[in-house]
Amino acid sequence: MTRATGFLVDARTEALTDLLYDNRPPGTDPGLDRLTRQLGLRTPEQTLRSLPPPTARKGL
Repeated sequence: MTRATGFLVDARTEALTDLLYDNRPPGTDPGLDRLTRQLGLRTPEQTLRSLPPPTARKGL
């Protein structure tokens, strides 16, 4: 099951101000999709496709 956890941290004090946990089954959310596009964010699928291949570690 997909789960999500979000941490909200105060940038000034670095204090954790909120913790969000969501274990609902994933599904379509047109409003969230629209907001993602408006903010120029990438979907998880786009993020995974855009990662460069891992580099070989020297000396291992």
